[in-house]
Amino acid sequence: NNEGSNDSFDLLGFDIDKFEVYSRWGRLVYEEYNYSNSWRGQNMHNEFLPAATYYYILTLSNGEEKHGWVLVAR
Repeated sequence: NNEGSNDSFDLLGFDIDKFEVYSRWGRLVYEEYNYSNSWRGQNMHNEFLPAATYYYILTLSNGEEKHGWVLVAR
């Protein structure tokens, strides 16, 4: 909501090679290489995604993958 708190997905310090976000139906909605805390709940066309739960996959520079979920609330 651009009020300054929790507006981006802050992953500094994780040395991320690739960041992917998927809808609950498994559709890739966002992807970024060399992630720099730029995801603010938008899709690859820079349009805000609807409020929902999304799943992410982080690929670290050492090849390790981490995954989890994030709730986008508007």
